[in-house]
Amino acid sequence: ALPIFSVCVSMLEQLGYETYAVSGAPAALEVIEHRDFDLVVSDIVMPGGMDGAALANAIRARKPGLPVLLATGFSPSGSHTDFPVLRKPFDLSELSRTVARLIAEAKQPPGSNLVRLSEARRSSVRKPD
Repeated sequence: ALPIFSVCVSMLEQLGYETYAVSGAPAALEVIEHRDFDLVVSDIVMPGGMDGAALANAIRARKPGLPVLLATGFSPSGSHTDFPVLRKPFDLSELSRTVARLIAEAKQPPGSNLVRLSEARRSSVRKPD
């Protein structure tokens, strides 16, 4: 069986994305300093001292506009993150929808007229006089 990381890279390539795979958080942080990416995909559980959530926070500090998608096969009770999380096992269509949405959202210009529907509903609710 292929490791999940290799499967995810293969799935992204099947979807037509160009991938650049590295092993570990330090290598990822080094690469994003020197290359431009549309999205970073990382597992939450990684070997070494930095997990995927810590990597995502480090990326946000360096490149605030770069979206990070985290993947996990389980949800430890202590891991709360404000990054999108894709639960394993996921299929090709799930990965495709999520990746396309994150890249499109990241490319929206600041001050765009697009708002989340829930925000629009909240602001349009009027209280009776």
